Amino acid sequence: MSDINLLTEAGDFKLLSRRAVNELIKFKEKNPFLRGMVTWIGFNQVSIHYQREARYAGATKFPIFSRKVIRNFFNSALISFSDLPLQAISWLGLIVSICAFVYSAYVILEKVRGHNIPGWTAIMVTMLFLGGVELLAIGVLGLYINSIFVESKQRPNYIIKDKFGF
Repeated sequence: MSDINLLTEAGDFKLLSRRAVNELIKFKEKNPFLRGMVTWIGFNQVSIHYQREARYAGATKFPIFSRKVIRNFFNSALISFSDLPLQAISWLGLIVSICAFVYSAYVILEKVRGHNIPGWTAIMVTMLFLGGVELLAIGVLGLYINSIFVESKQRPNYIIKDKFGF
């Protein structure tokens, strides 16, 4: 769903090199998604698998399924690294528009045959077609706004590993 490949079951505990930290510090994002950013900068990563022991005492105070946690995760993870929802809306609008066009051809054919429900067919065809066009327009507009959003984050196009002769 994203342009980056996140490790599955990866936690937020990380051991980063000084170079990786220096690159992450350059990011000026207000709501950073650290898992995504660490993967995005492209340094080599190694996973360390371990068995997590059960909590010795007490209960977690972190509300995993609270609205705030879900909203923050949605805002930082999905919006920062994916335009798939916007593409899905665009495709849905295109599909609805095509279906409305096919349905209007069917309605015209039925009208020629003499099977007609006065008023209903014209309203349905118009509503379906305009709804599809609106969804398509919103999706395209969203993709344009997403490109502005990506540019406003001012992420570098590439990270220079080494410089020779400078």
